[in-house]
Amino acid sequence: MKKSITLILMIVMVVVSCTKEKGAGITGIPYQETEKGQWSMLSTDGEIIFADEFKNKPTVVKEGMFMVKNNNNLWEIYKADKKPLKIGGEYISATLFEDGKALVCERNKHVSIIDKKGNTIKVLSKIDNKEVGEVRNFSEGYSIYKTGDYYGAINDNGEPIIPAEYCYMSDCSDGKFIAINKKYEKEYKADSIASLKYTVLDTKGKKIMELNGAKYCKIGSFQDGLLPVCVKKDGSYMWGIINEKEETIVKPTEKLKEIGEISGDSFTYYNGEGWGLMSITGETLIRAKYDGLRFDCDNIMVTYTTDNEGKSTYKFIDKGDNPIGKDSYIAATAFYMLEGEHALVQVSDKQWSLINKKGESLEKLPDMVNISFDTGDYIIESDFVDIAKMLDELKITQNGLEGITFNSTPKNVVELLAKYSWRGDETHSAKSAYWYDYTSEFTYSRDVTNVKADVAISFTGNMSRQTFKTNRVIDYAYGDWYWYHDEQIPTGYVWNNVNISSFKLSFEHNGKMYGKLRMTLNELAKRFKSMGKVVKENNGAVVVALNNKKTAFVYMEPTCVHVIWGNIGSAESINIDKYEDVKEDMGSEQLSSNGIDWGNDYCDTLCADTTDCAVDTAYAW
Repeated sequence: MKKSITLILMIVMVVVSCTKEKGAGITGIPYQETEKGQWSMLSTDGEIIFADEFKNKPTVVKEGMFMVKNNNNLWEIYKADKKPLKIGGEYISATLFEDGKALVCERNKHVSIIDKKGNTIKVLSKIDNKEVGEVRNFSEGYSIYKTGDYYGAINDNGEPIIPAEYCYMSDCSDGKFIAINKKYEKEYKADSIASLKYTVLDTKGKKIMELNGAKYCKIGSFQDGLLPVCVKKDGSYMWGIINEKEETIVKPTEKLKEIGEISGDSFTYYNGEGWGLMSITGETLIRAKYDGLRFDCDNIMVTYTTDNEGKSTYKFIDKGDNPIGKDSYIAATAFYMLEGEHALVQVSDKQWSLINKKGESLEKLPDMVNISFDTGDYIIESDFVDIAKMLDELKITQNGLEGITFNSTPKNVVELLAKYSWRGDETHSAKSAYWYDYTSEFTYSRDVTNVKADVAISFTGNMSRQTFKTNRVIDYAYGDWYWYHDEQIPTGYVWNNVNISSFKLSFEHNGKMYGKLRMTLNELAKRFKSMGKVVKENNGAVVVALNNKKTAFVYMEPTCVHVIWGNIGSAESINIDKYEDVKEDMGSEQLSSNGIDWGNDYCDTLCADTTDCAVDTAYAW
């Protein structure tokens, strides 16, 4: 959900745990020498680590490790050697390593923390007795986790430091988290900025300060002990900077339409026309003439400009606005995105290169037609689904589900289940018979233990009908003679006396159900077998003559599992041949397009909200 009050995350996700002086620790870049060639790996100092090894694109190398998707679309982790050595298992989602630890999730399991040998350090199934739904990549040695609808924080050993009491929480930046307490959830969802407060917490969970949304309409992330903030005055948005004591360091002015990054005694700013550099004391160091400007290592800065045709040009400069090297580039990373000593640049449509801090290209580099900057996953969701618990919650019986039976009327069904329906407006509630005069089926979708279940309840006829009264209208009179017609005047809607003919329950292999159709099929088949006598069965379907003299049909398709039961014909009449040996469609790995593949919507991860982001997402870093 994009919200104007969403806290701006200035730090690129892959490097949030590293300073720009140290670099992000990326030491290998995947590349292809030809358009359709195998993927190779180049070290950031220009040495080939391995060549033509993988069909699918790998991630970058970090802490000597990288990942690549296999043919089942699962991550495998490798050591970056001449002959890469696989460690650990196969993962639905995984992060790169940070200080020797990574977050991973295997199929139908909880999120885990592993070491570089693939050993499990901790399984993050529950925190404070609440099931963990997702965990974010480590940032400065800490991670945000989610239980239910709320967020908390853990350290890299999986130990909770902040309980899940917040409807929003930023990644750790400069040793601090910025969060919105769940008591402001209503205001947060309504985008009511002035009615909430932001809480600033340290890495021990101690509250440092609270910032009033009535005072600051937008805020950034802490950098070097300072925080960009935005105030609204006379309809204009103006940015300034405060410290950890909420003391004003840079007074908000109309000249500062946005503030990007802060480094030492200077910061990048946007004046409405371009980005420039300003000192904390207010001195303009670089005029606001660039379309993008970022800090890099060792007082280097990276810029880009876009011409009238939309073509971007990247350059490296010093803080005096002097060019570093003679060349400009089609695209470029910052030095800090790698190991801090080299940057990756695109010199032509079909060629990439590595440069040093003097702007010089490294010698004897291979041809790099395509490169990838995939950094793995940012959010690791638990893939665990308790199939039995999920079906228990739906209260399935041979006579119905969710408290609805074959004896239930249309009115009963709607009154109980309308809360899951899309119907309802200011004129007619979702429970009104108004909505059902055209249909003989009530359908809805609902979340069951974080899984979407689709339900269809079919009736023997339309669920409701419109009612009328007759109004006689005199068209023409002549003496004792007259001509007339009768008009039907709508008076409302009433429920029809129709019966439920069948129930249908379906689960698509989306989200957490991906890869779980076979398990779901088996559990549904087991339950309906216990309700009657099996008439037909193969490994993809089963037909049961129920004890209530109705029929149940459980079957699997490549992307969905269904069960339909009721008056659907005799068990003997249902043909199940086409479901034999059916397999779930697990998809295939999508190879990168020509040029650079940043992976994980990489540019979008520059900010939590691209609408109000203080760093232009057109940057290629």
